[in-house]
Amino acid sequence: LSKAAQGRILIEHGVPMPPLFKTKVQWQQAGSPLVIKKPRHGQGGIGMTLTDSPIFGGEFVIQQYIPKQREFRAMMVGNILAFFMEKSEPEDHNFRWNEHQGSVWTVVPEDSRLRREIKEIGHKALRALNYDFGAIDIILCNSILYVLEVNSRPEFGERNSERFARAVHQYLNN
Repeated sequence: LSKAAQGRILIEHGVPMPPLFKTKVQWQQAGSPLVIKKPRHGQGGIGMTLTDSPIFGGEFVIQQYIPKQREFRAMMVGNILAFFMEKSEPEDHNFRWNEHQGSVWTVVPEDSRLRREIKEIGHKALRALNYDFGAIDIILCNSILYVLEVNSRPEFGERNSERFARAVHQYLNN
């Protein structure tokens, strides 16, 4: 799915997500907020820009900018949380918290309320998209969790591939 199609489905299913704008009128009716212009198909933050004067149409998605305080990735298989990581803000304070921008991944404690909430929202996002698995990118702003996207073909290292394989095994045997 394109980012726009995925976003529409998630929003229709009540998954908290920053609003998407299709037209200048919608954006203006929402108070003309600062937005992120994203390529419809893309990864790693490449081609994303932050703007207060978006141009609508073309091969981009216009999404309201939410100033994140924290960012997470939950690798889910069904309702099983295979692994859960948090990204750090890059040293240059770029709005894109990607590894090639300088973000570093850290592990989130096993037994935390935040972990349980992210597992719940991640599973809801997978169900909405009718996916069996995916990497759900989630941000936290003012105590509210927002799904940014669900990666249907996530990449991960060897250690996490073992965790993913265990989660797949558990999912198939339930």
